[in-house]
Amino acid sequence: MTFFRLLRPVFALAFAGVLGCRAESPDPGRTVTDLLQDLRHADEDLVRARRALGALPASSRRDLDDRAKRASVILGRRVESVELIADAFIFARFEVVRTKTELRGDRAVVEVFGANESLEHGKLNLVREGDRWAVEVPFSDATRHEP
Repeated sequence: MTFFRLLRPVFALAFAGVLGCRAESPDPGRTVTDLLQDLRHADEDLVRARRALGALPASSRRDLDDRAKRASVILGRRVESVELIADAFIFARFEVVRTKTELRGDRAVVEVFGANESLEHGKLNLVREGDRWAVEVPFSDATRHEP
């Protein structure tokens, strides 16, 4: 019986992890709002920062890795990609109240709007990777062209 009592916390943590996982959304607008919600808390919550990083396509993650390496050289300390993720999205600075999605095959453009749409507005490009939508980092080479 002691063995099972020792495993109880492991099972509880595993169950909590499953509950904390966000299901991949087939909706690009929802993917963007989930990412921005995570970014809003990324500075103080490493789990949310890593989840935000996971919402990016491989090309954007590589771009952030390269920028982290350059920042490490400049700052003289190791900089991780997750430390740069929140700064890559200016849209995390306002609360999104509305989105507008334009689908183009395996690509999408999601416009986000805050309460003051004339000042709080932005566009994000997404690409389908397998069965999920991934948000491209605005300064990534992959986003320099319109879909």
